[in-house]
Amino acid sequence: MSEPQSIRVGVNAAIVRDGAILFVEFDDAESGLHYNLPGGGVQPGEALHEALRREIREETDAEVEIGRLLLVWEYVPARYAGRYGRTQKLGLVFACTLREGSQPRLPEQPDLHQTGARWIRLADLPQTPLLPHISERLIAALQTTRQPDPFIEHI
Repeated sequence: MSEPQSIRVGVNAAIVRDGAILFVEFDDAESGLHYNLPGGGVQPGEALHEALRREIREETDAEVEIGRLLLVWEYVPARYAGRYGRTQKLGLVFACTLREGSQPRLPEQPDLHQTGARWIRLADLPQTPLLPHISERLIAALQTTRQPDPFIEHI
């Protein structure tokens, strides 16, 4: 009998300000110094936007307005020899803006191995150790404004 399939759904924010994008900085033994877009896993019963707001608060102490869906990525462990774990993942990246007066910072109780909340210039993104490796597609998605938002929040 096969194991039941489990897919973790994650949400992330692409927050751009003054030509830079906000990242959460991590440093751990397995991946070394790397950056993730703010966000994380959706809990059972939680709407995607609710999860994204919660995760951004937990990782950066910031409040955001959520805009259009920019990217969808997937991680299938067998395709990557399990490099990033055994759980299949589906990631949704939304364009977001900071609410007025909100300033991102390292929270009082950061995630394990989280070392900062950093602004990285978009021009420097291709050389930045980003997980997952979506730099080129992220830049292209941020520059494309003609495409309507494919996400339907209320059905």
